[in-house]
Amino acid sequence: MSKRDQFVVARSAGTQYTRRVRQDWPADRDFRVLSLDGGGIRGILPLAILAGLESAYLQGGSVADHFDYIAGTSTGGIIALALASGLSAAQILDIYMRRGGEVFPDYSRASQWVMGKLQLVRNRCDTRALHRLVDDVLADRALWQSTKRLCIPAAETMHFEPYLFKTPHHADYRLDWSKPMALAAKTTSAAPAHFKPVISEEGHEFIDGGVWANNPIMLAIADVLACWNIRREQIKVLSLGCGQEHYRMGWARRVFGGLATWTTLVFEAMDIQSQNVVGQARLIAGADRVFRVDAAKTDNPIELWNWARAKAELPAEADALLVAHADRLRQEFLYAPVAPYVPTYTPQNPPA
Repeated sequence: MSKRDQFVVARSAGTQYTRRVRQDWPADRDFRVLSLDGGGIRGILPLAILAGLESAYLQGGSVADHFDYIAGTSTGGIIALALASGLSAAQILDIYMRRGGEVFPDYSRASQWVMGKLQLVRNRCDTRALHRLVDDVLADRALWQSTKRLCIPAAETMHFEPYLFKTPHHADYRLDWSKPMALAAKTTSAAPAHFKPVISEEGHEFIDGGVWANNPIMLAIADVLACWNIRREQIKVLSLGCGQEHYRMGWARRVFGGLATWTTLVFEAMDIQSQNVVGQARLIAGADRVFRVDAAKTDNPIELWNWARAKAELPAEADALLVAHADRLRQEFLYAPVAPYVPTYTPQNPPA
């Protein structure tokens, strides 16, 4: 019997709906969160911003040393896991710039047109290429080996429900501590119509977390408030996007409606989701405690698979954003490294 044919218990079946026992946090210390959106190869944009901060202010040290917690979806999840595995943003950016074409080949215009048509009936990208790259970067590291507290969203399709991979930063987080980092990376980035779903050893089937949490900022804030005895105003968040597109209600939708006029709805919903959760985060932590950095909206967006345009255009876009924001980000987030994170569970101290 295949894993698809087995009965697989839903992740939500084990969810605790009681309030967690909150851990102590120093009353005089901020809790610094890095939140990374999904966006395919456009992850070059947030990486170039972080790498620029490392170069300008950290003498090449990793920007991850200045955050207590990282949440990332899709490409943001891959970046979060790579940072937590010990790589700097500059090192990860180099991988995206050099090897992005392995996952998103630089096809000719004619080939791109053909691929776009074929995508109507099959996935656009080579899932094996993505998985090889993820394995090369994360190797056999498990989530308990992360140097950062992590939250990585995916979507589980056998029960169609949200699924969160978390490091063991609370005693209640007993399910994922021994799971491979690479599994979390592959699941959160399994974008529908681009990559195949991922099936875990337990039989869960996953697609990209961006279908419900492309911007994971509120997942991070909710988790922080649930796990630590902390005041809301102690939370400080840097939220990085991967570029924005102008979405409009076109005349065909108004006049005719129908499914054919709503083919971009999933991307529009992801954009609205991002706007909403940033607003919610600012209501909770305060507008001055949530820093959102993203490119301006455009009518000529870079497709999430377009490696050639992304590597050519996004580093300069990141430089422009750094000119506008770098000094404030240095003051708010890079003034001192954070205290080391110690996992609750390890092979030497597993859950009971």
